[in-house]
Amino acid sequence: MKNDYELLNETKVDFSKYENIELNDLEKKKMKNGLRGKIYIKKKYNRKIIAVASTVLIVGAMTINTTVVRATIGQLGNKLEQFLGIKNNKVYDDYKKVIGSSVKDKDITFTLNEFLIKKGTAIVNVKVDTREFKKTKVITIFPNIYIDGEKISKGGSTIYKYNDDGTYEMLHQIKLKDIDINKDIKVDIEYSGGEYKQNGKEKGIYGNWTFSINDNGERITQNTKEIDINKVIDLGNGYIYSIRSIAVSPIDIVLKYNTTLMDEKKIKNEEYKYRDISFTIMDTNKNVLILEEGMTSSGNMITGYIECSMFLDKEVQDKLLIVPYKGPDKKYESVEELIKDREYIFDEAIEIELE
Repeated sequence: MKNDYELLNETKVDFSKYENIELNDLEKKKMKNGLRGKIYIKKKYNRKIIAVASTVLIVGAMTINTTVVRATIGQLGNKLEQFLGIKNNKVYDDYKKVIGSSVKDKDITFTLNEFLIKKGTAIVNVKVDTREFKKTKVITIFPNIYIDGEKISKGGSTIYKYNDDGTYEMLHQIKLKDIDINKDIKVDIEYSGGEYKQNGKEKGIYGNWTFSINDNGERITQNTKEIDINKVIDLGNGYIYSIRSIAVSPIDIVLKYNTTLMDEKKIKNEEYKYRDISFTIMDTNKNVLILEEGMTSSGNMITGYIECSMFLDKEVQDKLLIVPYKGPDKKYESVEELIKDREYIFDEAIEIELE
């Protein structure tokens, strides 16, 4: 991939190595006007079937995250679980809405497969057919989310995967303002403008692909546990982490913590020690509960705040472990190999009781 600043300026990205990264118009404007940090790739695991690169972008007090996944070969279903490779957690169907409706404009058809909303996040699974517009053309586009007429989306991440028939799928994880979703709500998912590449140049495309659905987030909110932790993990040599809280829903876990390693001065001096240690979630038998795919992290270099969102592949029982680890930076053929090869620091793990 070209250098990081070219990526931020939306110029010469090597698309043979990575799929398109989606940022909404507001995020692009903020990055151009107020860039203070760099874009850092935390890890990159190249595998035959799966490749994941988690990117943390730190721009002053603004946080944006993008996740890139290399396309798989073969037709994808319209299930979120299939998209992410979820095999063991059977509860997703209880909280998502399966839609299947389509909207066509400018010879481009969007089909809304699934939608799921929870506190602070909306997940949108959409299929795009551009074959009548420009064959094999991928449009980088990100939706706006409105609830009861109020725009509440504030950026997020997109995963792309491709189908054999020339269509492709996008899975958006969209950050939302903190509003009440514990009631009947009207949700509008609006796609209005994007870009595609033609003869080496970016071209704009504008249309109206909007879906309106009714939903209610009360059930998933009631089944989400937010626990204050406020414990410090000190691994020595300046590796100090203040674990603030954890939120456990039936579908995902959100871990919030601070570290002095996420410091503006250190990052500008290219001291990237904050990337050396990561956290995973295990049960008391030391089985990993979360997925590697779809994991997102965002950070703030002024406050040292980091927030990690992780999809659950297994249902959580009455206890879990927050485990720090050192991850080797090399190629893996499978996620299983990656997980096995990490250096877990169990002596500093934090046990959380959920009951």
